[in-house]
Amino acid sequence: MARPATTESARWSLLRAGLSVGGCALGVLGLVLATMYWTEPRMSKNREWDRLAQVREIAGSRIAQPDALRSLRLPPAGELHQNSPFNAYQVVVDDRVETVIVPAVAPDGYSGRIELLVGIDVLGAIVAVRVTRHHETPGLGDRIDRARSAWITQFDGHSLGSPPEGRWNVRKDGGDFDQITGATLTPRAVIHAVAGALKYFERHRVLLLTPAPQDAVK
Repeated sequence: MARPATTESARWSLLRAGLSVGGCALGVLGLVLATMYWTEPRMSKNREWDRLAQVREIAGSRIAQPDALRSLRLPPAGELHQNSPFNAYQVVVDDRVETVIVPAVAPDGYSGRIELLVGIDVLGAIVAVRVTRHHETPGLGDRIDRARSAWITQFDGHSLGSPPEGRWNVRKDGGDFDQITGATLTPRAVIHAVAGALKYFERHRVLLLTPAPQDAVK
């Protein structure tokens, strides 16, 4: 017995509808990918500008001299969770490095990676810490951002041994640093990353305090 024409017609209608929806979905996907392709270089450039602005903020008035801020290319570093070559920055005054600014990553933030810049002076004390990129919860974890609160400034002046290694943690875990109400995982991750940056500095002090060639950071 032949199938009713209406059934065949319905099947073709469903197929055409499915193909139409699929085509629209592919079109939207293509548009999104094309947008990402064209905008990612600009977004990357903007992130680099923001990063350098924070480098200059940490360096402060010490970069008033020409060529004072220099870039130092370094190999991958486990202490910093840098898995590929990266740039650190030196503030050089009268051919002596006064401050080193190293990028560190906290891989275990509440919402993923937290990227930091840690400024360290020649004695191994922290000049300043700034968060350059994160995806932490607005109103909670994002208070690690200096624009949101002063929480990040509590590291200023600290070094390895001050406090002792076992106290580089939030107070809830027996450490010396304030947590953020409702967001303990975020500050815990940042504290450990800052401590890792100090350890990296101590292990590579000679390299970091040797002035890089005079190629000023623009």
